[in-house]
Amino acid sequence: MAGVAQAGQLVSVLDYGADPNGVNPSSTAIQSALNVSGKVYFPPGRYSTPVPITYNGTVEIYGAAGPNGKSLSTLTSDQIVFHITNGSNSVVRNLNLENVTTPRVIKRDRSDWPDWPWILVDSNELGFGYQAASGDITNNTPQNLLDAIQAPAIGPTILFDASAAASVQPANVLIDSIQGRFLTIALEGYSYSTVQNSNFKAGKDTFAGIYFTNWNFGQARGIGNRALGNTITEASNSGIMFGANDYGVIQNNVISNVGESGIKTYQGSFCYDSTGQLITSGNICPSGTIIVSARDTHMYIVGNTISGSHYEGIDACSDYAPFTGLYDGYHAIAYNSVTGNHGLGENSDARHDLVIGNVAQGNGLGGVGDILGDDNYIVENHLDSNLMRLASGYHDLAVQGDNNVLINNVLTGTNYMAGAGLTNSRFSLAINTSSPDNQECGNVVNGVLNPPPGGTAPTYAYLTGAVTPGSCSGVAPPILAVPLAPAVTAKLSQPITLSAAFQGSPTNYQWFKNGVSIVGATTPTLTLSGLRTDAATYKIVAFNQFGSASSSTTVTEVPPPVGAIVEVVNYALGIR
Repeated sequence: MAGVAQAGQLVSVLDYGADPNGVNPSSTAIQSALNVSGKVYFPPGRYSTPVPITYNGTVEIYGAAGPNGKSLSTLTSDQIVFHITNGSNSVVRNLNLENVTTPRVIKRDRSDWPDWPWILVDSNELGFGYQAASGDITNNTPQNLLDAIQAPAIGPTILFDASAAASVQPANVLIDSIQGRFLTIALEGYSYSTVQNSNFKAGKDTFAGIYFTNWNFGQARGIGNRALGNTITEASNSGIMFGANDYGVIQNNVISNVGESGIKTYQGSFCYDSTGQLITSGNICPSGTIIVSARDTHMYIVGNTISGSHYEGIDACSDYAPFTGLYDGYHAIAYNSVTGNHGLGENSDARHDLVIGNVAQGNGLGGVGDILGDDNYIVENHLDSNLMRLASGYHDLAVQGDNNVLINNVLTGTNYMAGAGLTNSRFSLAINTSSPDNQECGNVVNGVLNPPPGGTAPTYAYLTGAVTPGSCSGVAPPILAVPLAPAVTAKLSQPITLSAAFQGSPTNYQWFKNGVSIVGATTPTLTLSGLRTDAATYKIVAFNQFGSASSSTTVTEVPPPVGAIVEVVNYALGIR
């Protein structure tokens, strides 16, 4: 019965008058339930939510899970469904969110690589197009497509944001097992939060189907946010995007047929005046403005599968122009599969990136395209049958900058699309630099298909200032650290295990507590007994004769109240 729930109790939205048949709007009933308890449950059904449900604080919102993990609880809307502000420690799980209105979507003809024509259809179907975004406007855009672009976005949104007055940055949101059509999941101003195991056709958001941004005036940068094991199709813009984030993890996601890049780390800056008013955004801010960088650092982009993006499979760029505001990225872009993307397979322009073990196949502007930066490792990538569909400016694997190292990359069957006006300026492998400090060895080029007219395409070539092959003397094979969760909370008197993982071939490990080595702690795991003295910062270093890599986490201890059930919360192991 409505009104009997106590604050903090999980309540059914049916108790407050929600209609599970979707005939009558349920927004007011859901709002009432959430206001009383902060924790609501949607029994199986279909709920109309034409008005956003808002809340300031921690929420728990659950739907009913059916066979194979598919939600039995559907909410319908063409706008924001949940708008949660300052929602630290919130959980949203097992919901299906769908659009009300059937939108016009674009389907591109991938048989025409140089210029994909548009097909406009009215469709709700998964796997059939996306709503037109601003990037789809060109001089050749037909008027009916312009009309579709000018139409409002159709589809639901889950939005977590932070109020400007919040004294502490909100954190530790878990969004899990969400399905839907034309859906956007947005976290603005959060840290240590996760979107995982969700499967949906994405919407017409400005940024992506899932995004984490922390670039508002006065807002702390995001730390430790994660997108794990999601499947995203047909986003109007990117599949997953991070902006103004550090130590984020984008891992084991499957992204297909999006209108921009499959995975994108943002570039440029936002420029504010002293009152917090946004003046402009871009690579360079006007003099006298307050600059908030939108760039990301220490991103871990690993094990993702990306296909059919209209631009890059992975766009880990800091700025659009080469060498404009180069910054320290320290990204790990590893063991991803990028296939059939209209642009590059992977693109980046930061310093200190590790690009290792990726497979790039059948992309339209090259495999690992352009590495525009310094001090990067490009190791053991496999590039197969990528196309060179433009007359100039792209290579299957290209590096511009200083002190880069290319080791054991394999390039097979670069396709120059004969007859497309291409010239000998296209290379299967190129180093373009004014410095002889780049090093490369063990790279293999297995052949070129359809060489350009007027000559034979070089299969293995260098541009100005590059070194000769085989000059990797003394170069250390990299060790790649899988980041520990930046924060771990443990309950008093309960053991907790920190577990680290590394790619590469480390031979030794050492754990440190507050900067001091722990005697005997020389394996990839460390078990703590749950004492108050265990609260500290821990770091593990893995190393071999060539080098080392490390990862850190902070453990905090929260004593339970008298008589409470004691549990362990271990974000490092992905358990909550």
